[in-house]
Amino acid sequence: MGDSTNDIHYFRYEKTGNKVPRKRKVNGESIEEMVEETRKIYYTEKDVTSYSLENLGLSLPYTPGNKTTVHNYLIKFWQYFLGPEATMTYINYLSLSFNESIPHMSQEHMAEMMGISRVTLIKYLSKLEDYGFVMRFWAESKKKKGMNDSTRVKVRQTVPFLSEAELKQLPEWLLLQHNRFMEKLFESNEVMLPENNDHEDEIKKLHEKGRARTPGSIEVTAPLEVRINKKREELFLNRTPQDIHLWSEIEDILKRSISAVTFGTWFKETFGFFEDNKLVVLAPAPFAAEWIDNYHSKQILNIFRDLTNNNDAIICVTTAEKFL
Repeated sequence: MGDSTNDIHYFRYEKTGNKVPRKRKVNGESIEEMVEETRKIYYTEKDVTSYSLENLGLSLPYTPGNKTTVHNYLIKFWQYFLGPEATMTYINYLSLSFNESIPHMSQEHMAEMMGISRVTLIKYLSKLEDYGFVMRFWAESKKKKGMNDSTRVKVRQTVPFLSEAELKQLPEWLLLQHNRFMEKLFESNEVMLPENNDHEDEIKKLHEKGRARTPGSIEVTAPLEVRINKKREELFLNRTPQDIHLWSEIEDILKRSISAVTFGTWFKETFGFFEDNKLVVLAPAPFAAEWIDNYHSKQILNIFRDLTNNNDAIICVTTAEKFL
């Protein structure tokens, strides 16, 4: 049952210009001090609802590029994890990415615009990156012989759903609001939730495309990349029919034991062949080879041994570069 109009009294505090004594306790001792006196000014409901803040100064018109639209899901639920400061940092970067996802503004200028230090801004960006709202890339200038030139911040344009783990961290009252929000969303839209919204999988895909370079080392050149790709294609085409059949069976068994996302991330571009009593698993990049070797090599070898009855076989997870 809602409150009636007669049950609600609207008022604002107004300073009278007078000072009045007030007592308060500090460390157990009572201290008297002089404070501003205030009084309550009451208004009718009509006064409150009809009053417009738009009359306080000249209002700016909304034009393309001068308005940033933010999903309420960000404010209602993500703000609990990001905090108001990191949330506002995301909105600031989003406002600059009207036509591009990597706004051209230095961290120094962004920090100054927000009235915070660069160190504080970096702290907020780190939190946003942890949750997949931004990703930082450090630009390197060839003219400055490899010295870091600036930082680019790639900005996500949409707001993700909270994961199951994150939902469990919400206070009970906020979780209830979230459930109601989702019910209304599903009623008015055809929304398909992903099976796995872990953004770490997408980061791994990006990592695979990168090339590691330690300080002072020589960057991998295009001719070497061409030779690596050519060797990979050569090894792929030289597989025997038995190699192709066996690897296909291994893939089928793997698909039943790991998620579709994991398989697509790590095994879509991976293939295997058998030589010198060794199962060679060829990954597309060193990072992928290391990950497969750490988490799936034993499983793959056991599958291979079961299929071939060859308990002496060993496994080698590598890349085409090792065959040059």
